[in-house]
Amino acid sequence: LINTWYVLTAAHCHTEKTKIVEVVLGEWDVLTDPDCPIGEGGCDNPRVQRKEVEDVIVHRGYVNKTGPNDIALIKMKTEVLLNAFVQFGCLPLPEYKFQFHNPEFRDATVVGW
Repeated sequence: LINTWYVLTAAHCHTEKTKIVEVVLGEWDVLTDPDCPIGEGGCDNPRVQRKEVEDVIVHRGYVNKTGPNDIALIKMKTEVLLNAFVQFGCLPLPEYKFQFHNPEFRDATVVGW
């Protein structure tokens, strides 16, 4: 989640056969909603947010998942509500001097589900 309207994802997740049609936010345990520890009393954890997708913008240079530019933006039809379980993914600020000026021929890994 990069702001309250967009999610950053891999372009290979959105194809003609497997279109992204929904974004689920704040999910941890798919068997319960809200996610509450078993055996505990009252639980006031926020409920999962299910958002319909308005558009998926795939990088214009994307060709296949083994090549470069495997990145896309998902725009949701309605705005996400931030809470204890739904927060922005953060990138390092310039003052941390993250050295990645020439990304060509360098590896970077991003994970999530």
